Amino acid sequence: MTKPQKLAIANGETLQGKYPEGIAWDSLNTPYLRTFTAATLLSEGLARNSKGTAIDFMGKKITYGELDTFVRQAATGLQKMGVKKGTKIGLYMPNTPYYPIMFMAALSIGATIVNFSPLYSEEELATQIKDSDTEIMVTMDLKDFFGKCESLREKGILQNIIKCDLDKMLPPLKATLYKLFKASDIAHPKNDYNHIAFSDLIDNGINYRKPKFGADDIAVLQYTGGTTGTPKGTMLTHFNLVANAHQIAQFFAANEHTPKDAMTIGQSTERVLATIPYFHVYGMMTAMLAPLQSGNEILMLPNPRDIPATLKAIHSNKPTIAPLVPRLIQAIDESPKTAWQAFKADKKNGFLKRTFNALTNYPLLRPFDLSSIKGVISGGAALPTATAESFEKMVGRTNIILQAYGLSETSPFAASNPGHGANKSASVGLPCPGTEIKIADPNDPDKIMNIGEMGEICIRGPQVFKGYYGKPEESAQVLTKDGWFLTGDLGHLDDDMYVHITDRKKRMIIVNGENVYPNQIENKVTKHPSIAECVVIGLPDESAGEAAKIFIRFKNNAAQPSEQELRSFLKDSLSRSEMPKYFEFVEEELPKTSVGKPDWKTLQDTERAKLTTKPTTQRTPLVP
Repeated sequence: MTKPQKLAIANGETLQGKYPEGIAWDSLNTPYLRTFTAATLLSEGLARNSKGTAIDFMGKKITYGELDTFVRQAATGLQKMGVKKGTKIGLYMPNTPYYPIMFMAALSIGATIVNFSPLYSEEELATQIKDSDTEIMVTMDLKDFFGKCESLREKGILQNIIKCDLDKMLPPLKATLYKLFKASDIAHPKNDYNHIAFSDLIDNGINYRKPKFGADDIAVLQYTGGTTGTPKGTMLTHFNLVANAHQIAQFFAANEHTPKDAMTIGQSTERVLATIPYFHVYGMMTAMLAPLQSGNEILMLPNPRDIPATLKAIHSNKPTIAPLVPRLIQAIDESPKTAWQAFKADKKNGFLKRTFNALTNYPLLRPFDLSSIKGVISGGAALPTATAESFEKMVGRTNIILQAYGLSETSPFAASNPGHGANKSASVGLPCPGTEIKIADPNDPDKIMNIGEMGEICIRGPQVFKGYYGKPEESAQVLTKDGWFLTGDLGHLDDDMYVHITDRKKRMIIVNGENVYPNQIENKVTKHPSIAECVVIGLPDESAGEAAKIFIRFKNNAAQPSEQELRSFLKDSLSRSEMPKYFEFVEEELPKTSVGKPDWKTLQDTERAKLTTKPTTQRTPLVP
């Protein structure tokens, strides 16, 4: 008997009985939340844990009460600078206490935050400053940061700079060492009028005036990653951020039905590892705003690439919750082999010095205890199953990694595997409270596909953005009149209403008229135990229209199979159309975007530019 088909839409009706017991999809009190602004997220944390630690930054601890005072002083200073409702204030720095201080201070007086990647060049900074109408940039006292901003100030692209001295947010000994050993990296402004020091900004009483602004005003301009086009500023409202922080709190809250081994996020009881950058929407929400709302402690690290420092921080400070991206999970998992390679490569020092370096910096000869981590929220990209299993073995706990899904346009939390209930490693989980997800025909957003059928993932909920800044036409292309956001991601819903992602629409390759999805190929290739990472791109092909090319990097010290051996390994899991036509093996880490995602577009553009021939046939893409 044929199984009756069901429409692929997850909402209040179809999600009944699908959520873990004790968690209600419709528990979000949106009218009540609309009475708040994003700055009140700190007020909630302050009320829960006023004397508790809000931030631990390299040993410097700031309580919730102290953080609130900093914020109020900075808000007063900003108003004295002339900041008004709607003034765009950029944050251009790594994770430091200055980030949440200036973030909350700006939002307290109705200004709008613009997040800038710490990896931006001066040209990229200038482009985003102009696009966002940023007037003031908050940055660090390091040459790599302040120097670029000062240059843009002199060119008239920036109106003012707020300079934050790193040593003032360090413990006394580390502050002294910083000024001593990093003296050559510290910026010395050419002119005092080019900037105001943070210490001067807060050197006043607390008497700022709160202008009239509300839930629908723009709190943050969050720029997209730009992997499929020019980065755009997503307009996230105060309500978007407030709702999303509460969605996280409710989805992972404990209740009387919660098993003892469930992954829950408590209030005023957790230490949250903050190594993912705050400029990225995922880091901003999961490692800053949500922990502050819950009154939890943030273990803040400035450099996500410094894996030894991350391991030391986990070992010494015992974080319980770790929002991570697959790249970081993979780097931590590979760290012992990376350490051994570095140990062997250190030819300039003698054995004793090399051993000292290993003991100091590498996890090879100094085992680290990671067992405090009870939950990892993985987002930003697909996480290979083999990497997840290996990481959990390293931590000493199973079933702790929960894959989640979100975008800049959804603040970002849209779906996640729950902390108790089914944790499907091949899925990004259930829609979070108050969020509807449907799978639509990619050519007709009003036509809903059936359960199990692939289509475009569409999201509707209180966290969905207002539109792209200054781009009404592009906003209209992805936001429907009835409130659905067309994500551009392809996927399906299963019978349990879990979301499964296949790939980006724009990334799809057409091989002999068949739809081929690079992400599916990558997932199957990384099951090989020797492969650390891979990226698949599409190239023009005279006979097939398009063909797949794969770039592969092997794990350190792992056996390196030949192309023929890999083809043999993949022949049973990939179709003829999916099998890459070209293989290229690389030694260096594959390129990443500024937010740490595999930069397939740069690879694809580079490879296509090398080609001197074009396909002789043009094929019309088929709709999945």
